[in-house]
Amino acid sequence: MKRMQNERVRVTSRDARIYAFGDSLSDIGNIFTVTGNQSPPSPPYFSGRFSNGPVAIETLASRLGLAVRPETNFAIGGAKTGRENVGDTPAFRFGGLLDQIDRFVSTTGPRGANPKALYFVWIGGNDLLNQPNATSAAISQAVEDVRSAVTTLANLGAKNIVVVQNSNLGRTPFSLQTGLLNTLTNLTRDFNNRLQSALTPLERNSDLNIILSNLFPISEEIAQNPSEFGFSNVANSYLQGLLPTDPLADPNQFFFWDQVHPTTRGHTVFAGALQEDIINEITDDITRIGTRRDDVLVGYAGNDRLVGQAGRDALEGNRGGDTLLGGRGDDRLQGLQDDDLLAGGFGNDLLRGGAGSDQLFGQSGQDTLVGGNGIDFLSGGPGDDLLIGGGGCDLFSLRPRSGTDTIQDFDADGDLLFLPGQLTFDQLEIRQQGRDTVISIAETNQQLAILENVQSSSIDVSDFLGARSNRTLLDLADREQGGPLLDAIQAESLGLKNLLQTRRG
Repeated sequence: MKRMQNERVRVTSRDARIYAFGDSLSDIGNIFTVTGNQSPPSPPYFSGRFSNGPVAIETLASRLGLAVRPETNFAIGGAKTGRENVGDTPAFRFGGLLDQIDRFVSTTGPRGANPKALYFVWIGGNDLLNQPNATSAAISQAVEDVRSAVTTLANLGAKNIVVVQNSNLGRTPFSLQTGLLNTLTNLTRDFNNRLQSALTPLERNSDLNIILSNLFPISEEIAQNPSEFGFSNVANSYLQGLLPTDPLADPNQFFFWDQVHPTTRGHTVFAGALQEDIINEITDDITRIGTRRDDVLVGYAGNDRLVGQAGRDALEGNRGGDTLLGGRGDDRLQGLQDDDLLAGGFGNDLLRGGAGSDQLFGQSGQDTLVGGNGIDFLSGGPGDDLLIGGGGCDLFSLRPRSGTDTIQDFDADGDLLFLPGQLTFDQLEIRQQGRDTVISIAETNQQLAILENVQSSSIDVSDFLGARSNRTLLDLADREQGGPLLDAIQAESLGLKNLLQTRRG
């Protein structure tokens, strides 16, 4: 992993895609198409995939909010690292990885590869499974083929290239039933180690970020502790030929669909491991812009800015100090790690801060705000909102003319209530209503908040923080008159950040 030196990267929907190269583990229907829908036979295989459902690259793309389409997926079942394919015949060649790279090159045009897209290479399984007695020279050649493919992509302008180190091929039913557990385990380790050694020098190029994702460790964890991953059978395949070994068995309990290919649940586990590596290894500060449709926008390890616009969007910040703006529509925003700013926009939104000192602004609509762990600031905005601070000492904003907010977990021993603008404690009425405390403006009887399961007698001036009495918070009254709401949020966040850091200490 390296920190790129470029400016903030703006990624639009046109850039948010994965270009995939490899074999049957990433083929989403290419060999099915060129064989006239004959291979793999579907059913029992799923729509031309070598599994019973979506494969890892599809699940990964969905989770990252990236597009993987036939025109960006060059992987083909049976491919080896060079120009051979285990399915090649004298009459027809399906080709290998280097042929896929050639086809991609022919589509790029004078501008080359899109540096904002993600590139994905997962190959080598067919080289090892079909040559278990491979010589050192054969392994070296396979590694050199992959290095050549990655170099070509980099020279075309590809920036973030994921290269997968194979799962333990010695654990496949094919290997176990032919007595090749140790042989293929050692071959897989050797190939993976040489691959890492060959690719590491390429990262001397400051414009290139190679993300090595090693699936060997997690494949061993699955084999040794299958129940932890929800599997009951990791040694046998669900299919025997084209029929289930046991028609009553649940395929989701099997890791392998056939002798060498995972079930879609197995692919999902691999997708999770790949996703974690990609998020951790891309450290650029990225701005991702959504569309008017329903979007999934995911940040990585930088200080990202995610803008949902219209539609029912799902925004996920991950690592870094991220800014998530939902826009119009009922959106779901998750900061996850570090100190984030979340603004729901217009609609009934769900905001989750996660870890870190987060600032959550519901804005218009009936929103649900969950601070999570850390010292968080929660402001519902116009509408009747539900506020849940979570762990840590949290601040809840009681803004007039913004509806009645319900605070589910207010703790008078640690949390505070923030009175913005000109509002003071003396202007409030605090009374008991059943098991809850209701806070209103005495003169107008306007309800500001309901504190669930809190005795009104436990609330006094020490539980309030006012903008007029604390210079670390900015008075937003002037900023909000005629200015964009986002300006007000940014102004408030400047003062809040200092206060949150003070309370944390």
